[in-house]
Amino acid sequence: PQGPQGVPGAAASSTRTVVTDSVTVPVDGNVSKSISCTEGTVAIAAGWGMSDIIVRASYPAADPKTWSFRLGNTTGSDITNITFYVVCIA
Repeated sequence: PQGPQGVPGAAASSTRTVVTDSVTVPVDGNVSKSISCTEGTVAIAAGWGMSDIIVRASYPAADPKTWSFRLGNTTGSDITNITFYVVCIA
């Protein structure tokens, strides 16, 4: 049997923001990069805007407002201005 109706909760509200940063990965190099959301928000997703880069890892860091990446470059030349995006919510 179903129990009695509970007390209604507070209305949900969230604010979504996107934080961006860029990095250069030198030829035959590996780089680690972390991007943090502003205080009071948490990172829920991330991405990047470059097809030539090797993303060895993309994961939420121990700090819930931070997303981390590990990158590699085997193209034979520096890859510059790779833009990374982190989606944050409050």
